[in-house]
Amino acid sequence: MVGRTGVLVLTLVFCCQPLPAQSSASDQTGDSANIMNRGQQISSAVATVTSVSVSPLVGVCVLGIWEHYRSSKADREKLPLYTRPVFWIPVGVLLVLILFKDTVGGFAPLVKKPLDAIEVLLVNKASLILIAFPVLFHEVAQLMGARSLSDVFALLLGSAQPVVYAAGPDAGVLHTASRVALGAILLAVGSITVVVVWLVGHAFDVLALLSPFPFVDLLLKGFRNAIFVGLAVTAAINWKLGLAASLLVIAVSLALVGWAYRLLVFGVRFSWDLLRVLIMEWRRQPSSDKPILAFAARGLSSVPRRTYGKLSRDSKELLFSNADDLVWGRGAASG
Repeated sequence: MVGRTGVLVLTLVFCCQPLPAQSSASDQTGDSANIMNRGQQISSAVATVTSVSVSPLVGVCVLGIWEHYRSSKADREKLPLYTRPVFWIPVGVLLVLILFKDTVGGFAPLVKKPLDAIEVLLVNKASLILIAFPVLFHEVAQLMGARSLSDVFALLLGSAQPVVYAAGPDAGVLHTASRVALGAILLAVGSITVVVVWLVGHAFDVLALLSPFPFVDLLLKGFRNAIFVGLAVTAAINWKLGLAASLLVIAVSLALVGWAYRLLVFGVRFSWDLLRVLIMEWRRQPSSDKPILAFAARGLSSVPRRTYGKLSRDSKELLFSNADDLVWGRGAASG
């Protein structure tokens, strides 16, 4: 796991560096300033992508409001959609409704739990696609020095259209193989980072759904939002500290991603069954002759932990099989 984290970190850091250029002794001061500015850009991009992936709804509201009001009216037209009030105001209203559900709704669990299930089943997945990935694409475009995301994709797809740096006296055409490799690696590593961090953040919502105790979800979501605030504050104070904090969150997320994915699958099944029972009144009749869906933990030979399959009982043995009824492992049955 440490090796995998190191590969991602080194790839992200080294691939974001500017291509080496010939420089003389008189240009060393300017080169140092460029390297410093490049480091701040990298830190800002990593912190933004990581924090938004932790909590996309909160992240896009804070980021959208900040980008909107710090930009001039002329520059606002060039900003991505998620920085405009038409996007983050509805998201903010949704956040208020979720907060209302988690507070006042705690006194009416029969109403709150279906809403929790809808949040886990639909809202969180939509936030990954509609919020986290657009933020990633925008940050990649900025790191590439492109004028827009379409320029980056034009470069990656080998378009004949020239893609030019948006700023800088030494602007050039981004058509070389190294630029294509840079864009592809940034998108690949960034996408992995978004999914991994989002999975761990999403696990808090699943745990809140599963918790039988009222108002526990406030503590869980409060802790997740505290991580978001911590990343934003450290990045604002010092770009090196912000980069270190972001990489720490990514490393921890990589260590927990297996369990987070297990909770993702379980949350989808649990949410769907809960809504089906409460809304559609569709119930399964339990039977000892039918297998149950389960995750492998330990005690079954040759079955990796967190494997998803069907558990059945045969005589004195427990049989764990996949969807095609291929038996993966056996264990002693008790009870």
